Amino acid sequence: MNALRNSLREITRYPSAIVGVFVILLLFVQAAYAMITIPYDEAIRLWRGGEEVWYQNPKFAPPEWTNVFSAKKEPISFHAKSVDGALNKVVTPGDKVSTQKFSYSFDYNYDGFPQEMLIYFNTAFDKKQPFVSIYLQTPDGRKLRVADVGVPHTLTFRFSQDKSCRND
Repeated sequence: MNALRNSLREITRYPSAIVGVFVILLLFVQAAYAMITIPYDEAIRLWRGGEEVWYQNPKFAPPEWTNVFSAKKEPISFHAKSVDGALNKVVTPGDKVSTQKFSYSFDYNYDGFPQEMLIYFNTAFDKKQPFVSIYLQTPDGRKLRVADVGVPHTLTFRFSQDKSCRND
């Protein structure tokens, strides 16, 4: 018991050792918290990853917190879902076809240009697939037509891969 007490007394003489022990204890507490709160099957699914888990996370973008340490404010990743009510939705019913207009406005307060913009579509239909027209409205009021596409049950529209958006 004296040997343990002497070892602890020796460790307390070094501030870096105290910080190291604190970090290790913090990691143990965090691991225990994760084991208690995340169901086992969900943890395995997230650990294995794959496109269905991480598809909305940009592969090469730095995390948002890096803006804290930089004078240049880089764009961050964000998303808005129509099912959450984050998008403005206007429905115009028709005899055979109804029209749904979704719009999303945001302030762009960043110094850099975004690396990528994506729109994810998840649709449910019986006979005829939906047709989508995509527009971007600039701050000065110009309306730019980006694409007109038929949407199967799932579709990812990547602005960088669309030829009309390129400046080649």
